Amino acid sequence: EHGDVDLTKAITKSCNVYFAEAAQELGASALAAEAKNFLFNSDMDFNDIVMAESVYDKTTDSNNLGWSAIGQYHDLVTPLHACMIAGAIANDGVMMEPKLLLSVSGGVSSGYQLSPSVAARPTDRSTADDLTEMMIACVQSGTGKKAAIDGYVVAGKTGTAEVAAGDGNQSHAWFVGFIDDEEHPLCIAVILEYAGSGGSNAAPVA
Repeated sequence: EHGDVDLTKAITKSCNVYFAEAAQELGASALAAEAKNFLFNSDMDFNDIVMAESVYDKTTDSNNLGWSAIGQYHDLVTPLHACMIAGAIANDGVMMEPKLLLSVSGGVSSGYQLSPSVAARPTDRSTADDLTEMMIACVQSGTGKKAAIDGYVVAGKTGTAEVAAGDGNQSHAWFVGFIDDEEHPLCIAVILEYAGSGGSNAAPVA
């Protein structure tokens, strides 16, 4: 359907076959190590908030390895962790701890300050820059087109995650992304449970 596919086109068009085949070439250990870099299977007990652990289950079965590479098999990720991952790509490969803001009082003139903390450094700046360009392409010409915002450069990735539901399967709709703008460093993760396609349903919400 997609013809010749490289990584950019795979991300832009959400080509599962590319990622499944890439997983076979990389191997289970490499994928598990990279998942660990992004804090899968890690304690998420931060100063301001305690998160559920996201899971990447290493498998040596080739079929399950392919499924795991596209976010299926036993993969689990929380929306906040997904937002942290997208934020790390936006932030030159540096993943920050989530901070919890309880309230702001005093109206629009009030100010508040949070002390940032680094959670992890899962990738380098060059790789983050490359992924940013691929995620921009996803929104400009791929499955994430409905997340575009006039006047801003939006980078993102859609996801459609199959889940067991009764006697069959349904899909959760995902979108993660960010505005590629130093003045508006905003990142988002959207999941709509049992809503179908990420591109059709989560992207416009984002």
